[in-house]
Amino acid sequence: MSCIGTKRMFVDVLTEIRDWMLREENLNEIVVIYIDTKIFIPNTKQVTKGTQDIWDVFGDMVWSVSIDGSPLHQTRRQLLQKGKRVIFENMKDIWLQLEDGVQPVVLAPVMWDAHQFDDNELQEYPNCTIEGDTNWYGNTMVRALSEFGITEAATRCGVNIVSPDYINPDDMKMFVWSWDQMEPKSLDECVAMLPSGRWGTLDCSTQLPYACLADGTSSTWVVDLNVLGDWKGSNAPCPTGSSPAVPHNGYTNTLLNVASFGQTIWLNTSPSIPK
Repeated sequence: MSCIGTKRMFVDVLTEIRDWMLREENLNEIVVIYIDTKIFIPNTKQVTKGTQDIWDVFGDMVWSVSIDGSPLHQTRRQLLQKGKRVIFENMKDIWLQLEDGVQPVVLAPVMWDAHQFDDNELQEYPNCTIEGDTNWYGNTMVRALSEFGITEAATRCGVNIVSPDYINPDDMKMFVWSWDQMEPKSLDECVAMLPSGRWGTLDCSTQLPYACLADGTSSTWVVDLNVLGDWKGSNAPCPTGSSPAVPHNGYTNTLLNVASFGQTIWLNTSPSIPK
């Protein structure tokens, strides 16, 4: 929550986060909160009180590993459908040592335990290796600690968590790999990948190729630039052995942009998440 010591009460900070999440414009947001416990906590009484505060403030919104299992490999849509919109994690397992009657809620160790890396330890796309590891993608969560600005490169490689030291408002666009700025401009139009690789909404009758994913794969795209049509969603005419799909992170999004040769193409998704 911060490396800077404050005198704010823990429950007050939690309440502020919850109130933000309950605003109408934020109801589809999912928040992962890392509790940066650098000071030794002497006994279970404090972590029990902290855990109870989390339950009291967030209730069923919080993901509990003791009840729900691991959140890894859960999609954003799946989390929203389950009503699980906040995940807590920490490096110290004392957050699991609670008094009787209180269910653990803080994941320890953290989900990104395999790699926490600096600017010079990431090889940019298309390499995307981290500290020489070529097998991290799709198998574990990782965290980039950026002092000199690898946010955009890390996002393009599908890095799960990017934590720059300082950030300006204009930097926020580098964390986004999907929608272009000022998009979606209409909830009544259909979603396409633009030549930039960002997404936008267009008139659904526009004649475009379709994004198709090879069956049994998570990142092998098939785009037939000679087959054009209006937006058809899951009924798009994909080549045999592939199906209509949509990228799920910056890495697969970049691969699709390359496979389409920078052409505008239809995506199998909608401007808003279905209820």
